[in-house]
Amino acid sequence: MPPSELADRLAIADLVNAYAQRVDHHDAAGVAALFTTDGTLSIHGDVGVVAPTSVCHGRAEIERTIAAMAYRTTCHLIGNHLAAIDRDEATGETRCVAHHVSGSPGTEVDRVWYLRYEDRFARCDDGRWRIAERVLRLDIVERRSLAQVQAGTAPAGGGSPLPGSPLPGSPLPGR
Repeated sequence: MPPSELADRLAIADLVNAYAQRVDHHDAAGVAALFTTDGTLSIHGDVGVVAPTSVCHGRAEIERTIAAMAYRTTCHLIGNHLAAIDRDEATGETRCVAHHVSGSPGTEVDRVWYLRYEDRFARCDDGRWRIAERVLRLDIVERRSLAQVQAGTAPAGGGSPLPGSPLPGSPLPGR
């Protein structure tokens, strides 16, 4: 692999990780800056939906959407990531497990999303890679009582799935 391709792969992987870290830090402006000026974020907000439930065009709209998230805290754990690079463009798919905690103390809920990002990346005029298009697709969603998780009494497999989540034959341990 030529050094330039290795450098591109590392830059794209850093971009994927920066997105997760900035979302977890509630840095909406930082998230938006990772996109091209005309970048798109499409969110498929339920398991198995074909059409996106939300589409944001441009950095300003992406920033507003990220800033409006109603979660007290999130934790994105990046799994496998592959990218195919063609000169100044690339496509990629990243798997992620993302925890989303909301609710009042004592009644907090952790919504765990097993998701994938389908991305299109572009090298911009400044030489930096940015996200031109990100599609977020939910594969499995679980809902867990945070009090039960912290006490170690959550049901096997982590909790009860939200409506629309697969239960029979789920690939999760303990199912």
